[in-house]
Amino acid sequence: MPIYDYQCQHCEKQFTVQASMQDPQPTQGPACAGPCQIRKCLSRVFGQVAGAHPAPVEKPRSQPREAPSHVCSKYCDLHK
Repeated sequence: MPIYDYQCQHCEKQFTVQASMQDPQPTQGPACAGPCQIRKCLSRVFGQVAGAHPAPVEKPRSQPREAPSHVCSKYCDLHK
């Protein structure tokens, strides 16, 4: 179940509620005696990634290339 953080606008106390997404927003804080104006607060998010992740590998820098050699070697008219 998700956890939601709320704050009473009158007494400024914060409280946390564990509720499903379909549950209505609370109308009164647990420590409040009088009327409340409840505001939903921004909550922290917790996440966990499963599995192993390889360490980043640095790509080798490109080396200057030599002129390509002719494929047919010495058996064509270009080599005569």
